[in-house]
Amino acid sequence: MIQTISIKLFPFNMNLSTISLTAIMIISQAVHAQQKAEANLIKEINKQLDSFSSYMNNLNSEELKKFYAKDPNFYWIEDGRVEYPNREALVSSLSGLVNSMSKTSFSIKDRKVTLLSDTSAMLYVGYDQSMTLKSDITFSINGAMTILLKKEEEQWYFLIGHSSTKKQRGN
Repeated sequence: MIQTISIKLFPFNMNLSTISLTAIMIISQAVHAQQKAEANLIKEINKQLDSFSSYMNNLNSEELKKFYAKDPNFYWIEDGRVEYPNREALVSSLSGLVNSMSKTSFSIKDRKVTLLSDTSAMLYVGYDQSMTLKSDITFSINGAMTILLKKEEEQWYFLIGHSSTKKQRGN
């Protein structure tokens, strides 16, 4: 003979559909909260990138230096080679470049942020930049950057970067 054992899980009367609906609502709220947090992080990164662009256009090398992580793992690649093996080398070069210009126009043409965690992200930036040196030589470049960002003390920093200029490809 088979006996049925009944266990009351809740002190009140709830059927399975009510429990399922409650679980779906809780999960939905958690997913929405996560999406909102991710959107806020992306907004922070885009704001940081816009600030970088503004400081570049204003030739503010002191503010530009602050974007690069003070981290022993920092390096930057340009056109296929490690051009700056550490932050100090990049900051020195950046200061020299900015101080040699009389004006510049840096414009972001495309961007894509991919969050890796709450404190790291990948950033793609397509850009155009025209520069006028103090010697009145003017030139323009267009290119792309990919940047690994890390967040420390509520600030996003460039940790590892790559920049390259667009090149003509064969027909």
